[in-house]
Amino acid sequence: MKYRLGGDGFIAAGRRLAPALLISAALPLAACTTASIDDVAPAAATAASTAPQAAAQPEEPGTAEQALAPVAAEPATGPRNSGAYPNLNVTPGTAAAQLTPEEKAALLAELRARQEGAAAAVAKARPADQLEALRQLGERHGEDVLKEIEKD
Repeated sequence: MKYRLGGDGFIAAGRRLAPALLISAALPLAACTTASIDDVAPAAATAASTAPQAAAQPEEPGTAEQALAPVAAEPATGPRNSGAYPNLNVTPGTAAAQLTPEEKAALLAELRARQEGAAAAVAKARPADQLEALRQLGERHGEDVLKEIEKD
């Protein structure tokens, strides 16, 4: 880096970067604030959006107050604090019906029969004499190709 005579070099760069450094340091602090629903949609705005709907319906006593009243939340179906420690020694129930030993044996016998049938079908598909011819072809093929390439 070349310096001009009388130039201030790094000091000038620091002066230019100081505002950017201050802003980048302040951004994480601004992100720590918590937003509430009133910041996003104030209560007056939500009341104004429901007011035209209430005005379009015939007025009955207590209708407007009922329309603006908060709706009770449904009870949570997830975990809840019962005030006691959970008992981990309770055996959980099964998720599905379990196989009896007889059903297990019948299914295994069926699977073994299918396995043997598939193996027999594969053995019938390739006779032994064909396998031997294919092995010999594989052994000679490399030599034949090399001889043909060398002819050219």
